[in-house]
Amino acid sequence: MKGDQTNLGNKHRLGKKNSDHQKRAVSEYMKKNNPMKRPEQRARQKQRMLGKVGEQSPRWDGGRDRRPMSDPKYVLWRLSVLERDQFICQGCGAKGVSLYAHHILPWSKFISKRYDVGNGLSVCLDCHYAIHHPGKKKIT
Repeated sequence: MKGDQTNLGNKHRLGKKNSDHQKRAVSEYMKKNNPMKRPEQRARQKQRMLGKVGEQSPRWDGGRDRRPMSDPKYVLWRLSVLERDQFICQGCGAKGVSLYAHHILPWSKFISKRYDVGNGLSVCLDCHYAIHHPGKKKIT
């Protein structure tokens, strides 16, 4: 995409960068005139969000189960997987690197296999990325 993200609304500014002076001027203007800093706008926003919890909240994500990384059962499962694999990445064979305990069968779909050590695989960051993004090269 060509141009500055801030100038997408003005076709005559596409592809042109703002000077440092322009950037400072816009910044100063927005500090004084930011609509969300106006009390009446904040009151309207607060009223819109009032009582919107759970499924009514715009941030609702379908009630999916969040993996409790601090759950003792999960901590024990992860450690068991890493010990079984002797703290070696099963993808590339790397030793002495930070490892992830990857669920072979997805956590969200196979509830009965969540804490099954046989459903775990020790992998490094790069291999874990490759599992979740096949065909894509990780940008570092």
